[in-house]
Amino acid sequence: MKKLMLSLLTAASMSAAFAQSNTLLLSQTGNGNTTPVTQKGTGNTGAINVKGDNNQVFYTVQGTTTKGDVSSTGNNNQVYLNANAVTGSEVSISQVGDANFSSASLQYGTGNKVSIQQEGNDNSSIANAKGSNNQFSISQLGSENKSSIQYAEGSNNQSSSVQTGTGNFSLDNSFYGSNNQTSIAQTGDYNSVLINRDGSYNTATVDQTGNQNSVNVQQWGENSLTVTQTGLSNSVALTQSGGANAATILQEGNNNKLIPIQPTDLYGMQQGYGNVLNLIQTGDGNVLRFSQVGNNNTATVTQGLH
Repeated sequence: MKKLMLSLLTAASMSAAFAQSNTLLLSQTGNGNTTPVTQKGTGNTGAINVKGDNNQVFYTVQGTTTKGDVSSTGNNNQVYLNANAVTGSEVSISQVGDANFSSASLQYGTGNKVSIQQEGNDNSSIANAKGSNNQFSISQLGSENKSSIQYAEGSNNQSSSVQTGTGNFSLDNSFYGSNNQTSIAQTGDYNSVLINRDGSYNTATVDQTGNQNSVNVQQWGENSLTVTQTGLSNSVALTQSGGANAATILQEGNNNKLIPIQPTDLYGMQQGYGNVLNLIQTGDGNVLRFSQVGNNNTATVTQGLH
């Protein structure tokens, strides 16, 4: 009986030790680098690789079977990785260049995935989520680009931002909701995309090529938006509220705009249920002042060279 009790205690001790084990690989090369690390929970794994001078990595993982990888090459870079009370999640951050900033925060969820990749100088990326099964991806190539994905609460959301050039800005901000999808791609200089959202099952796809183009969108409800802009200083400002509203916008050229009817308003309006807008503007200086209120309305507008 004594041998049996000893065997059971030994097995329990080995099982507990195995269950509580976390693994981290840490490598620093250079001068003046700082890497405070906290890893708590069960079965967490990670790797931190820092090359250069005066870099900072703040690394906190508290949860279960969560993976956090950080690679930073260059000087004066900062990385914040914070995963709190998460299970089965993955965070990957990679930076090459100088004075880049990356921050990823996951709170209280399962199965989340975040990927941040930056190459260049003075770029900034932020991805925050509270919920489960969210997938966020940011890729930036160039200098002084900024991307932010902020989901206050929700699950099964997908958001990606790809920016190439200088001084581009993207924000995908969701106050509450699930099953939203966002895709942002910008190539050029000083383009901007702002998406503010409250609700579920919204989709937004924005593709901009050129310089100083802008998209400013609000989505409240279950709506869909596709914007493609090529050229210089094209802009879209639109609010979608209600359900099953859809807008497809193509602008090619320079200084084409979708704006509100009233100069004192900030956004064109699509409000109600089942409304549809199809807009094509080509050439230079075309303007659509737009409002669509009610249900099951359809507007198809073509202006310019076509």
